[in-house]
Amino acid sequence: MINKNVKKYRTYSALFIAIVLAIVVVVNMIFSSLNLRVDLTQNKLYTLSDITINLLKGLNSKIKVTVLADESTVPLDYTEILNKYKANSNNIEVVYKDPQKNPLYFNAYTENANLTQLSIIVEKVGSNPLNYRLIQSSDLEVTQGSITQSNVEKNVTEAIGYVTSDKIRTIYATTGHQETVLDATVITDIKNRNYSVTSINLNNEDISFDVTDMIMMFSPKIDLSQTEVNKLKDYLSKGGRCVFAIDYSKDDFPNLKSLINAYGLDLKKSLIMEADTSKANPNTPYNFIPTVQSHAITQNIGQGSIYLSTCMPILELTTRKSTLELTPLLTTSALSYDKTLDAQGNAQSFAKAAGDASGPFTIAELAIDKASNTGASKDTEVLVVSTSSFVDSTFLQYAGSQLDLELLYGAINFMTDNPNNLQIIPKNNVDELFTKAVTANDAIGIGITIVLIPILLFVTGGIVWYRRKSL
Repeated sequence: MINKNVKKYRTYSALFIAIVLAIVVVVNMIFSSLNLRVDLTQNKLYTLSDITINLLKGLNSKIKVTVLADESTVPLDYTEILNKYKANSNNIEVVYKDPQKNPLYFNAYTENANLTQLSIIVEKVGSNPLNYRLIQSSDLEVTQGSITQSNVEKNVTEAIGYVTSDKIRTIYATTGHQETVLDATVITDIKNRNYSVTSINLNNEDISFDVTDMIMMFSPKIDLSQTEVNKLKDYLSKGGRCVFAIDYSKDDFPNLKSLINAYGLDLKKSLIMEADTSKANPNTPYNFIPTVQSHAITQNIGQGSIYLSTCMPILELTTRKSTLELTPLLTTSALSYDKTLDAQGNAQSFAKAAGDASGPFTIAELAIDKASNTGASKDTEVLVVSTSSFVDSTFLQYAGSQLDLELLYGAINFMTDNPNNLQIIPKNNVDELFTKAVTANDAIGIGITIVLIPILLFVTGGIVWYRRKSL
């Protein structure tokens, strides 16, 4: 006859197991309904940036994102990222259409585009005429050397900004002074960020555009005329924005200098050498990694290193307009020094010598004159950079830096008052142990398998052992 205590113990054990199983089922159902995701990749490959999330939160238009493929054939990082767009905005719809199986579906989009598998169309629903942007599949993932970059979020967010933008701002690049011309890929990237890029010759053309547009001058080899200076000063007095990237020259540019001086800045005619070996190679101390100061313009540069070459010290004039706000953006280390060059523009030695001034030096500085002081509709903003190497395609290829151009893009976004500040850095698709998004359900299952169940078995075994010992 079975002891009553044994029966009682078995009843309690069965009840205990039933309760535990019920709790596990209920918890699993709750987390399944929440459909949570945990991104365990090193570069947060499946996590949207704050820039994208803020854009989605303020989205008032219905946006349809069409992926040109069957969903089952789309890479995991594409679907995971696009699901995050839907999760962060009720105005986002994502559909998957294979162009080979649904050719008629794409009739409206084929006018200027070659539709390929895994390309993405982002459109503003109900727009007339149809407002859309095609993202080619080749632009969604870019390989540079041994590094593969995911550009899904970057391209999709920029496309949403494009189709919802009321005004496309224009970047005017000056001509007529043998300036450095931006590389075609850089111009394309600027356009993808929802800007127009065009040239302007201020000797022949007047400035008649909006102050939310901007003017850029890259490495002029000839001085400005007085006519150009007058036009630029008039434009800036009304709240205009200009970027001057000026390289060392043995010639003096008095007119250009007078324009910069009007905003409290000057350039010392010498070259900076960086002696901090963590920032520069001793054999080429004129190529170095600057120190990045915190600012909206430099927010993406701070995520890594940029390289600059042949920079001059930027000086703040002691006598300047009292309302000017001067903000250094890039500086050198305290170990840096400058060299005065000979008449041919050469240095006798890279080593520091008597008379060489010691750093730190400023090599990029922003001057702002508030609209409340000038009476203009916008703040006047002038950015001076004492080198054009950050946009020079030859130097960029030599340096191998992926962030140099972010100084340019940061300046454009900040100085044009862009409501969609779409500075999104491509993410490296790094092969690692965990290269997939792990769902909360997966995490719970792992936790139950390797933590909860062993604990329950241990506790249950302990109870059985104690009970039997007590019988």
